[in-house]
Amino acid sequence: MGVTALKRLLKNGTIINPAAGQKAVGDVLFEDGKILSVGETITATDGVEVIDVTDCYVTPGLIDMHVHLREPGQEAKESMTTGTQAAAAGGPTPRPSLMTSSLLTVSKNAPARKDA
Repeated sequence: MGVTALKRLLKNGTIINPAAGQKAVGDVLFEDGKILSVGETITATDGVEVIDVTDCYVTPGLIDMHVHLREPGQEAKESMTTGTQAAAAGGPTPRPSLMTSSLLTVSKNAPARKDA
């Protein structure tokens, strides 16, 4: 029994493509995370999930360069788990973390205070 590939068609989104200098309303067809087609109007075939993204932006992965994953020491504000779960739920692709915790680990065996 084979695995069926998942195809999705994003309809009527504002497509932002910095590499091509493109900003236009259109459709994006993709399968298993790979873009198959981008165009002004793409017709859905059988087995394609259509998602209306009117008034939404369709972009490549974005980078949030100001992220505070306050671990260790300030997990009540945000932890590695909650911060990365939030990103996976619809946020940026990479999330480099700023050092804002109360403890800076300079090596596995030698933690040091940031203000020391």
